[in-house]
Amino acid sequence: MRAAIYARKSNDDSDRNPENRSTIRQIERARAYAKAKGWTLDEGYIYSDDGVSGAEYVNRPGFARLIASLPKRGEPPFDVLIMSEASRLGRDMARNTMYVLTLIEAGVRIFYYLTDEEEKADSPEQKIMVTLRGYASEVERMKAGQRSRDALARKAERGYNAGGVVYGYDNVKVMGANGVKSHTDYRINAEQAEVIRGMFRACAAGHGHVAIAKALNGDPRYAAISASSAAIRSTIDFGPLPFASAASRLSR
Repeated sequence: MRAAIYARKSNDDSDRNPENRSTIRQIERARAYAKAKGWTLDEGYIYSDDGVSGAEYVNRPGFARLIASLPKRGEPPFDVLIMSEASRLGRDMARNTMYVLTLIEAGVRIFYYLTDEEEKADSPEQKIMVTLRGYASEVERMKAGQRSRDALARKAERGYNAGGVVYGYDNVKVMGANGVKSHTDYRINAEQAEVIRGMFRACAAGHGHVAIAKALNGDPRYAAISASSAAIRSTIDFGPLPFASAASRLSR
């Protein structure tokens, strides 16, 4: 039989299975699985997406090519699709179920090499299992998001950078004793800090947020800054470092 491979890795996956932390690893294992089964593999039918969330189904080039390769009628270009597990297709219950059924109805059999299992949808019971696998994948995605937010909250509580760039500060990597990155800290950017102090001085002199924004945007010295009155207001009212809020950010 003719085989195809699909692999996906998400940077925000926090995947508990080390097998899924590399698309290269997934493809290698899928190749070995196809060889063990005696299937032929065309390099043109290896699809992968690296650094794409399981909640994303539109802006995923490898997945888009996979679905586009399915004909509207007639035989598909491959007989089987190999993945490590169902979550590689995605982590949304409804859409995963839809795409699994789309593949099967197009004449493609789906195999998971981690369990040496074929996904089937011939009976109501098997269709329920397809949905339950999608449900499990979606639940894990939500848990991964919770773990990520909890980790960011702990960083913020320690005064560390919890992600992103804040105007007025530089992000500085702090290395641990073992030479591995420990966390990212903030360091005041002297030039940008003077701009922020100027905002406070202008506000204290009675100038409004809109006037300050227009002054900054019209000054060639600050051409790299795109300042809105909302950003000025947030910076002056709340300070530049509120956690989990983009209100105080000035974009550059």
